Amino acid sequence: PIDDLATRLSKKYDIRQIAKTKAARFNLATYERHGHYDPDLGYGWINDVAYSSSLLDDYMMQIPGKNNYPGNLIEDTFGMKMFHPTIRGKVLNTGYYHRRYKYDRAGAMGTTTANRGYTDAHMWAAQTNSDHISNIEITDCQKVNNKRVCKQYHPKYSYAIPLEIIYMTPLLSWNPYNLNFHGDARGDAYVTAGGRHGGFNASTAFTGISEKNFYMTPKEFFGEIGHPVYKEAEESAVGVLDHHHNVQKVLPSGTRVFLPSIPGVGRLRTRYPIAPLFREGSSVYKELDALKELVNFIDSHSNLLQDPPSLVGKVPQLQPDAHFRTTLATKDPPGRHYHELFIEHADYERALRHEKITVETTQESSHTHMVEITYDSHSHHWVITQCDGEQHCWDGHSNMLTKID
Repeated sequence: PIDDLATRLSKKYDIRQIAKTKAARFNLATYERHGHYDPDLGYGWINDVAYSSSLLDDYMMQIPGKNNYPGNLIEDTFGMKMFHPTIRGKVLNTGYYHRRYKYDRAGAMGTTTANRGYTDAHMWAAQTNSDHISNIEITDCQKVNNKRVCKQYHPKYSYAIPLEIIYMTPLLSWNPYNLNFHGDARGDAYVTAGGRHGGFNASTAFTGISEKNFYMTPKEFFGEIGHPVYKEAEESAVGVLDHHHNVQKVLPSGTRVFLPSIPGVGRLRTRYPIAPLFREGSSVYKELDALKELVNFIDSHSNLLQDPPSLVGKVPQLQPDAHFRTTLATKDPPGRHYHELFIEHADYERALRHEKITVETTQESSHTHMVEITYDSHSHHWVITQCDGEQHCWDGHSNMLTKID
């Protein structure tokens, strides 16, 4: 993962802990041989190497521009044809997103290879002839037989910046109960008609599934009875009527950041944000990145430091913030959702001594809660004693909290 120090320090998380949160950002290795993935950690390590073309280039060159998959365009501005950057002699189909390219002869600067966006490592371009895209006007004048001959070019391009790598799973299409999918504009209203909210009886269960109510994964798929993950699945389950009007308990089947733990497999991350920051690539950011590398791996880089530090004795270690999650909200609106909350370790210890701690939750479904929490030593549960000044949260969260390890 990318080491966003500000995010880590705000939670007192080490790199392994931050990698298991939605806040983590990632880099993609240049090629498989330059990276190592650890499935237990959920991320890997990348060897920094200089490169001209990468694995991400290979992926992006499979994605069409505005002419879609049939698009087959050739760029010949300035009378110079573009070629594939790594396959010798192959003309580049500029209708697909690309970053690096070659010319068939040296240009004005004496080079045959160039990049879209110069040194921008995060931008790809695809040519198009769509009427919805404005063109660039280029006038190229050359001397031909001692006469000045000018030619007009009007190329059109769309641009792409990769934001996320998503690993698709069969859960998106696996429908073992053969639940009816209502995909038209009225589908959401149909499955919830008459006040149906996904209850577990025939009168309140959804009458099928829709884009907004996309539940078809059996809850038994995640976790086992008695396991904490099974409890999470039980809370998230809704009831949907099958073809025989039997109520089936199912879970959301959309693309998640983290899949709940699967027996025999464990917990998997399927979404990896790779969106760049606007400041990446600047000289200041490069200096900061180098400094983070020196500090994080100070022993292996000590020979590069002008005055290596010397630590004598044990230094107290900061403890990570305690991480909690609410139960599932039951009211609609705003709909089914959780909130998370974090408290500093000192406040966590105070709460263990039965003091009440006030903290604001994360924002979900366009709102947050200001909650007062403490530890109940009799039930051995973490509880909400007040929510937005009331005894209970207005959207149906119970007063129980789950501590996330």
